[in-house]
Amino acid sequence: MPAEYLVTRLQLELRTEREQVLEPLLHRLQLLGKNLTEGLEVPPEVIEEGLVLWEAYLRTLHDTHVGQFRLAGASEDHPERCAVPLAEIESDPDRGIYRIRAIRAMASGYKAHVGGYRMLLGLILDGEAHAELAWEGFEEDYAKTCLPTHLTPTVVREWTAALDQSRHETLPLREKVREYLVRTTPFLVLPA
Repeated sequence: MPAEYLVTRLQLELRTEREQVLEPLLHRLQLLGKNLTEGLEVPPEVIEEGLVLWEAYLRTLHDTHVGQFRLAGASEDHPERCAVPLAEIESDPDRGIYRIRAIRAMASGYKAHVGGYRMLLGLILDGEAHAELAWEGFEEDYAKTCLPTHLTPTVVREWTAALDQSRHETLPLREKVREYLVRTTPFLVLPA
């Protein structure tokens, strides 16, 4: 299997995950945040479930791809300068986890019915989801500009197996996100 095919396949997988998993999840969290700032109640459990899914995305899908980037990039020198250093992508889950912790801090006040925390939670939920969306395109940029297309046969075999395994292992997460989006639709209706 040519390395060019693998790079194209990974780019497609990254785009699909972003468009079908992460972006819908983060957009839903933003909308829940906006509803909170409009004074609507959103059960804290609904917000926590969304944060758990976001965290799972960071630890499952994102980490898997960083491992694939390392595997591909370590095998050969890339003739062009990378637009995004791998170190930036490797630290992205930590930024996401920090965002989730900040949201959870506000969610604890909201859950305890502390005055003003509904608005604070709404603002931070909307803002942090927006910030995460801004970072997510970097994986695709890295795949476009930094992955060599002249991999050794051994690396091609290892990378093919890693792509197949990650696709299979992440199917449950993809389904959980789809279910979450369906179940949380009733919380998106703003009052007339």
